[in-house]
Amino acid sequence: MNFIRIISVLVLACTAVNAETVLTVHNSDGETVSFPITEIEFIDFDGLNAVKDLDKASNILNSFRLLSNHPNPFNPSTNISYELAKPGHVEIVIYDVMGKEITTLVSDQQTAGSYQTQWDGKNSQGIQVAAGMYFYQLSFNGSAETKKMLLIK
Repeated sequence: MNFIRIISVLVLACTAVNAETVLTVHNSDGETVSFPITEIEFIDFDGLNAVKDLDKASNILNSFRLLSNHPNPFNPSTNISYELAKPGHVEIVIYDVMGKEITTLVSDQQTAGSYQTQWDGKNSQGIQVAAGMYFYQLSFNGSAETKKMLLIK
């Protein structure tokens, strides 16, 4: 199932145009932005609150894609995949449920393409963390997306 959550935008339409899925966002001033999307996995525009933010939304949609980790739940390790539409600085950081940074998996300039990294359930000092819910966040050129994962013992 495809999920879309948009805050502070009046109308949302998803239509097929020439066999291509197009997401169209209309704001309260009547401005419209359309995004060609072949697969809508999850779009979270939380925090978009003004007309100027439509450019920000376009940047987010067209710059990177964070995929679900696998396996999830996991023990002892999990793979995190992501795709970049253009080159830029990438950071992937693991956080606990309290928002404390556990470790940084990636902090590098990368070219466009598909990537995968692995987390072994250890913190930045190499110590195995406790079972529980963790979050991984991909930051790319000023935008970020976060997903959750479950470490089991």
